[in-house]
Amino acid sequence: MVYYAIFAILAIQAFINDIAGIKLKKSEDAIIFFADSVVLFFMAAFRSNVGSDWDIYERIFNSTGRLDFLDIFVRNLQSFYGGQYEVGYLSLNWILRNSSFQFLIFVCSFLCIIPKLIYFYKYSHKKYVMLFMYFTTIFIYYDIILIRQGIALSFALWAYKNFIEGKKKTFFFNVLLGSCFHITCISMFLLPVIKKMKKQSLVKYIFFVIVAYVIYSLHPMMFLSSIIGQFGGSGLLSFKIGYYAAMSSMSNSNLLNIVKRLSVFIIMLIYFLSSSRKEEQEISMKNAVFYLNSYYISILIMILSQDIVMIGSRGTIFLYLAHFFVIDEIMDKERNAKVKLLLFLIIAVLLINTLLSTISQTQLIPYNNILL
Repeated sequence: MVYYAIFAILAIQAFINDIAGIKLKKSEDAIIFFADSVVLFFMAAFRSNVGSDWDIYERIFNSTGRLDFLDIFVRNLQSFYGGQYEVGYLSLNWILRNSSFQFLIFVCSFLCIIPKLIYFYKYSHKKYVMLFMYFTTIFIYYDIILIRQGIALSFALWAYKNFIEGKKKTFFFNVLLGSCFHITCISMFLLPVIKKMKKQSLVKYIFFVIVAYVIYSLHPMMFLSSIIGQFGGSGLLSFKIGYYAAMSSMSNSNLLNIVKRLSVFIIMLIYFLSSSRKEEQEISMKNAVFYLNSYYISILIMILSQDIVMIGSRGTIFLYLAHFFVIDEIMDKERNAKVKLLLFLIIAVLLINTLLSTISQTQLIPYNNILL
């Protein structure tokens, strides 16, 4: 199966290039990464009837083509396809209304994939590990199925870079653009607050996780959604919170995702705490605590918002993205080959679980491609 084959190839590449440390010539490295990029783009851009949201997006495209452009801003589109959608994505549909839905998929795939791959290639220390993680956690689910959020994640990835570099206007602009494709991108506006947080002990981090679960038992998000439904009007955020609150509930998959995220966080935190006590291996990772805390906040929000999928799962993906940077820094700075290998194996096992659960819960099989 194509997904497992690509997973295996990327895992081997990550091990050889980034873990075993077998160096390639710059030209060879560029060719291999380019080949990987072509395969991923080909897989997404020319897919046909793949993913559980394919029919929904096709109906959106067909319906939007019948509207005037201003209708996108002022008309309630619920009567067309059972939901309200962000103006950026609807505008893209309207601009491409005289083309085909397949061409829209091509354009969306470009926006989902190419900005991320450019970022990984130019700015990652261990780009093949990043590519391996990206394929399993982001590409299959968000860039293939939830394409609006996949586009928003492209803007969010670069917004992280803008924020770290102190480019506030560009950061603000990228977050707004991302929010035009998926409203949950506004969670990136938490970054200035998270930046002020300090690294805590493992006990304190776990304590707040327990507190979050106690608060969750009171179902505050369900209460909040009812308040928003009564007083928030018919806005997009209000509509989506109400929509997902009505259909969502705690599930085993939610609990498993929380356990996996928390496990990864604990591993990263223990690594930081143990490394900081060894002067000879001290890690001077710029902004590592910021990334770690961003990932941690995604866990707390996920726990508190399990009743509402849009916030608890999809809404936290933008802060979840921060752990990519943490792992990239760890893999780059760690000099002990055995420790690096152990961390890679743990990541690989978690990614296998993610791959299996994603494929089993979505309509990714059979994979169809218009060029094959």
